[in-house]
Amino acid sequence: MAGRPRTIDVEDLIKQFDKFIAETPNPMIEKFLLTYDCGKTRFYELEKENEALANSIKKAIMKQEVYLNEIAIEKPGTVGFVNFKLKQPAWGYTDKQEINTTNRNIDSLDNLSKEELEEELRKLGYKKEE
Repeated sequence: MAGRPRTIDVEDLIKQFDKFIAETPNPMIEKFLLTYDCGKTRFYELEKENEALANSIKKAIMKQEVYLNEIAIEKPGTVGFVNFKLKQPAWGYTDKQEINTTNRNIDSLDNLSKEELEEELRKLGYKKEE
């Protein structure tokens, strides 16, 4: 039977979270939340309301990043997983692609004569079918 959500003592949550970060080599936030019996949605709502919790979350994410980088160096076979993990939104890494485009502005094709249109198509590499 659903009831009221349990009241969370934010100061205790932060104290326990900071202890978890200090004692855990890879402080996964989800693992802490399972141990503390706090849902992710509620946890991140509390983050918005409490600067100390927000700072603790940043600290956990930085410690995880260091841990993941160390794993990638120590065990080269894990690089793919580490890359995947670091590309999650919390870390802010992304795959960047540079795409060069050429924009050939033609004010209006409607105003071109047939010959002008064929010339523009030829410049783009299209050949007239015979």
